Amino acid sequence: MAIIKKALILGTAIALLPTDQAQQNEFYERSTDALQWTMTFCDRNQTICTEGNALWTTFVQKAEFGAGVAYTLFQKQFNVDEPRALPVKEPLFERRGTLKPEDMRPGWRGGAQTSRSGA
Repeated sequence: MAIIKKALILGTAIALLPTDQAQQNEFYERSTDALQWTMTFCDRNQTICTEGNALWTTFVQKAEFGAGVAYTLFQKQFNVDEPRALPVKEPLFERRGTLKPEDMRPGWRGGAQTSRSGA
């Protein structure tokens, strides 16, 4: 389902691209300008980028702390460090593959032997 969504979005994006050469040139120039404007954001707004970097660093530290707490609680709750053996259950029936009960009976029990013709 996700691949269908991606194909639909990609197809829509391709369909919206201009076909006229002049429109293609204008689209290319605007795309280049938008990319340049985005890439130089921190050059134009140093204080915002500095504050954003500080906030991101704080967020990462808090996320690492939270993950460590969750990991420790998980280990304590489930005693992951202690090896445990799984309980062994007795089988409900003896596995015989495709053999039927009559296949399991021995063919000869020491009684009278039957004669085989053509032997």
